[in-house]
Amino acid sequence: MQKSIIIWVLLYSMNVTVYLTYLDASEISKSDLQGAERVFQEKVPPELQATIEKTMQEIAEQYPVKEEEMQKIRHLFSALNDNRNIIHLDEKDLHQFGVATKELLPKYWVIGDLAYEKFKEIGEPAVPFLAQQLVKEPAKQRQTALRVMSGIIYELNLQKKLQEEEYKNRYIPIFMRSLKDVNAEVRVMALGGLGDIGDDSVAPEIVKLLQDKDEAVSESAAMTLLRLKREDIIPPTKLKVLKSKHIGG
Repeated sequence: MQKSIIIWVLLYSMNVTVYLTYLDASEISKSDLQGAERVFQEKVPPELQATIEKTMQEIAEQYPVKEEEMQKIRHLFSALNDNRNIIHLDEKDLHQFGVATKELLPKYWVIGDLAYEKFKEIGEPAVPFLAQQLVKEPAKQRQTALRVMSGIIYELNLQKKLQEEEYKNRYIPIFMRSLKDVNAEVRVMALGGLGDIGDDSVAPEIVKLLQDKDEAVSESAAMTLLRLKREDIIPPTKLKVLKSKHIGG
C-alpha cells in the first residue's frame, strides 16, 4: 500500500496524467475479509471471494478512472445514501453533471432519479466501487449499491451484452455473495439482480432461500425461480400460493 502511494506521488509530481483504479487486488481482499465478518450470515466460499476479487480488478484495469470521475462517483453514491435523498453538491458540481441548479434543487424527490441515471451513464467503470460497498455498514449502503448495480445490469441487458458468458460471469458472483447478507432487503435485491441476469445455473443456490426465515426473501426466491423458468423446483404448495397471489391463478 505504502509503495503504491509513493509511486502515485512521484508520478503526480512529474505532472503525468494519472489514471486511478479503485483498489488493487490485495486491498480488495482486505476490505472484503473485514466486511465479511459483519455483513454475511455465513462464511463466503474462498473460491467465490477470489472470483469477485479477480473480476473487480479486471474491470478496474479495463476501465481506468481519473480521480475527478471517481469523485463524481463518490458524490453520487453519497447522495443516494442521504436519508432525505438530497444531493450535497455545490452549484459547480451540479453544472458539471448537466443539471440546472435553480430548476432541480426545489424538487428534492428528483435527486435520486438523477443520481441513478448518472450511474447508468457511467456504467461498468463504477462497478468495482459499488462492489466495495457490498461489504460495508450500514445495510442501506449495501442496498443502494445493489440497486445501482441492477440499473447497470439493466443497461447491459438492453445492449444484449448479458447474452455473453463473459458478462454473466462478471456479475453473477457479486449477487450470489449478497444472498448471504444478514440484511433481508439486501438478499431480496440480490435475488432481483440474479433474475435480471437470467442465468438458471444459479437456481440451486436460490432454492435454499425458499426456506429463508424472512417471508419477503422466501417469496422473492420463488419469484426469481419463476423468472428463470425453474418452477419445477418450487414446492407445489408454495408455487400455488405464489401464483394465486401474483399471477391470479
